[in-house]
Amino acid sequence: MKRILLVDDDKFLIRVYKSKLEARGYITEMVEDSENALNTAKLFKPDFIILDLIMPKMDGYKVLELLKKDVETEDIPVFVLSILGNEDDYIRAAKLGAIGCAQKTKISFEDMIKTIEKYLN
Repeated sequence: MKRILLVDDDKFLIRVYKSKLEARGYITEMVEDSENALNTAKLFKPDFIILDLIMPKMDGYKVLELLKKDVETEDIPVFVLSILGNEDDYIRAAKLGAIGCAQKTKISFEDMIKTIEKYLN
């Protein structure tokens, strides 16, 4: 079974995603703290990461940068799911290695599943 790491300080959103992804057979892990995201990625060894940009302590850009610089996590596809909707934010995330970006309020769960399946199949 494929593993998905959810990194977001929005507890409600990641719990909903966790529940829906597990109902589809994915193994998921939630991290609400960006600093723990790096260690969890190494230990959990996800096949896919959904990452928020706006988080306390360390923003998602820095998390993404560190994931892509680490040989243990550099090849994991990271999709940015954020409240930010500015094209500059998405360009910056893409330059750091994100495979895609979407605004939380504008992507349906079904579209998110299509994106995940595109990279995991």
